[in-house]
Amino acid sequence: MNMQDLIAATAREQGLSKAKTKRVFDSLIKTINDSIVAGDDFRVSGIGTFRAVHGEERTCRNPANGLPVVVPERWAPKISFAKNLKRNVASRPLP
Repeated sequence: MNMQDLIAATAREQGLSKAKTKRVFDSLIKTINDSIVAGDDFRVSGIGTFRAVHGEERTCRNPANGLPVVVPERWAPKISFAKNLKRNVASRPLP
């Protein structure tokens, strides 16, 4: 499922236009992004927690030539999924 599919399914289920539903989702995504950039966690019950995590500077090796490469410190987005979602996915039958 992609964003267009989600918008269409939500619009159909709620009896709204796709355009209005897209505006709501765009606003939701902007709010989540702004919250994470500001340093706040964003929790969605049943899905998980979105946050920014700080990575310290570290030295790695370039796998192509073996030379050391310094990876600078940075902020990166992270999602920690809810236990119930992890459990439900893990309980799916294997292919």
